[in-house]
This record gives sequence, C-alpha cells and structure tokens, in this order.
Amino acid sequence: MTLSENQSGMRRHDHVWRFVPLVLWIGVIFLLSSSQGSFTETSRIIRPLLEFLFPTASPEAITFYHGVIRKIAHFTEYAMLGFLAMRAFAAGRAVLASSVILIAVATIDEINQSFNPARTGAVMASRPRRRANPTNRASRRRSRRRWCREPRRAIRR
Repeated sequence: MTLSENQSGMRRHDHVWRFVPLVLWIGVIFLLSSSQGSFTETSRIIRPLLEFLFPTASPEAITFYHGVIRKIAHFTEYAMLGFLAMRAFAAGRAVLASSVILIAVATIDEINQSFNPARTGAVMASRPRRRANPTNRASRRRSRRRWCREPRRAIRR
C-alpha cells in the first residue's frame, strides 16, 4: 500500500466519522419523539426536581416551568442537530444540506408524534414560522404603518 492510498483511506475514514454523531443524534430525536419523551414521562424526572428547587411554587407554576424546560430542550435538541449537520457537511453546500436535514427530521418527527396518542404532533409545526418569512415581515410593516399612524393628509399642490 502506497502512502497516497493510505492517506486517501484515512480521509474517507474521517469523512464517514463526521456523519456518525449526526446519525446518532437523529436517533436520539426520534427516541424522544416517541412516548418516552412525552410530558408525563419527562415529568417523572423534571417535576420532582422543580418541586425540590421551588418548594413554595403552586402545581400550576410547576407545570408551567416544566413546559418551559421542555421548549428550551426542544430548541437545544434542534440547535445541536443543526451544528452536527453543519459539521458533517463541512465542505460544499453545508448550509443547504443542513437545512434539508433539519426540515426532513422536523417533519418526520412531527408526523411520528401525530400517530402517537401520548404526544401532540402537528406537521404544520415543523414549517418555518411566518415571522421568519421576509415577505410577511414587509407586509406586516406596511399594514402596521397604515393602522398605527394617523391617516396621511392629502398633499396640496
């Protein structure tokens, strides 16, 4: 085996190993989208911890904090997926490939949750929010200007 063949094999080996954490993390996401990641299952761990940290909090407050922690965890889960996807597709069109992976995993995750009675999944929850759409932002700006300010007076010539 020549030196160039050995280096080529090492590069291919390194390239494959960049995808292993991404695939494992996608597996974690799909595990958490099952009934194992439901509100009742995670409350077995989070609720006692919150009751220990906030002994005077009402049950409604504990439930609210539990929901906030779950939302933060969901954001962190997909931020980590984005990081690992960018790392795996380091060369070339990393942003495009990472975006495709994120959208596909989020859609499959929501579809999976919609078939699970312990979860509340909505496929439309995986689509980008209206606020992120620049055309919607511009139209809101125009309508806000129209309704929030005084009506424009006619220009006299």
